[in-house]
Parts: sequence; C-alpha cells; structure tokens
Amino acid sequence: EIRRTDDSSTPVTFTLQADSNSYGYTDDNPIFIGSDANSGPLNVVLNSNFRGANPNNGYIDLESMSIVTNGGSVLLSGGSNPTSGAASNGYGDGLDLYNVSIDTTRAGQTGGDINIRGASFYGGAAGAYLGNVTILSGGGKVNIVGNGTYADGLDLEDTSIDTSSASQTGGDIGINGTAVYGGGEGAYLYNTDLSSGAGGVTIKGNSDGNEGVDFYQGSIDSSRNGAIGGNIQITGNSGYGYSDD
Repeated sequence: EIRRTDDSSTPVTFTLQADSNSYGYTDDNPIFIGSDANSGPLNVVLNSNFRGANPNNGYIDLESMSIVTNGGSVLLSGGSNPTSGAASNGYGDGLDLYNVSIDTTRAGQTGGDINIRGASFYGGAAGAYLGNVTILSGGGKVNIVGNGTYADGLDLEDTSIDTSSASQTGGDIGINGTAVYGGGEGAYLYNTDLSSGAGGVTIKGNSDGNEGVDFYQGSIDSSRNGAIGGNIQITGNSGYGYSDD
C-alpha cells in the first residue's frame, strides 16, 4: 500500500520508474496507491522502460489494483518520454490492466487527467488491454492509446469510463487504437460504457487489414442535465472501415 495521509493541499507526485517492466498482482486484497480524502492530490506516474533501452520488455501489467488520487493525475506509460511514448512489449500486451479501478475525482474541483499508453511489437497481443476496469475522473480528461503489430491496437472489455462531474462539464474521452500488418482491429470495445457529462467522446481506430473500430455491446452517453451534450466522433480507417455491432 502507498498512501498519502498528510493534511497539506499541495499536490505531490509518486513516480515509479522501471528499467524494464512494471507489474503488480494480488489474489487477496487489492493493491492500493492513493491519497486520503483529507489530503491533497497525489499524481501517480508508472513509467516502464524509463531509459528507453528495453522496448521489447517494458510492459505494464497490473491486476487487482486501486488508484485513488484525490484530484491528482495518472500516467501509465513507458519510455524516456512517457507522455508521448508507451509501455511496450515484444511478446505480449504492452499494457495490461485487469480488475483495476482508477479514481481521480476531487470534491468541488476538477479531477485529474488520466493518460494510458501501450504498444506491442510482434503479434499475438494488444498494444493496450483493459479488462474489468473502472475509471472515474470527475471532469478530468481520459486518453487511452494502443498500438499493436499483428494484433489489436487497443482492447477495452467489460470496462466503464466516466468523466462526468456534478459541478461542471465533464472531461473529454479519447480512445485511439492502431493495428498494423493486418493482424488485428484498430480499436475493439466490448461491453464497454463511456459517459462524459457533456464532454466530447472521440474513438479512432486504424487497421491496415481488419476493422478500424469494432464497438460491440456497449454505450456512449455524452449528456448532462441542463447542458448541451458533448460531441461524439467515431472514425475507423481500414479495408473493413467501421463496425458497430
């Protein structure tokens, strides 16, 4: 457990850098990283392959974990420049989140932004996979990027993303997946619900040999009481185009 408990309102940052992989599992109680309600925001950065020397072995694999930042931001990525790079793997998912919850809300304020980035290189696994994941941002933006080679760029399954806020317009949701060499879909969403509270929702998928976007059994809600709903844009590029099942 990593927990901020002081009574200062000044944001602080917890950064975990790994030369290769970053991972955490538990079969019992979930792993916790976060800030107590009476403490200030805790920014959380998990940066695999932070020197950039191990792209084939620089993945992030998290299972049964809870991240609660009390308004802080979350960055799950890899490479020497994680804001534009990605957690990466030559032999499996570049980023794998299963049974994970991320909560960046803060009472009366805008929640923290969430940036999740993954890439796979040699096929058989997605660039970024999120399964049974719950994300709450309270007005913060959520951006998820996955790039796959001979595999899906981005897989979201049994996942919920809610950026709405009780006091203001919700944050934008951006989902962007790219699959190259014909092995997978750009962005695959199954049983996934997106709610933006009047923020924009953008889903982009690119595949050079399969469906650009495959959205199966899910929902998108950009409405907010008393406000004009946010724009929803879905763009799929490939020989198969866009599929909405």
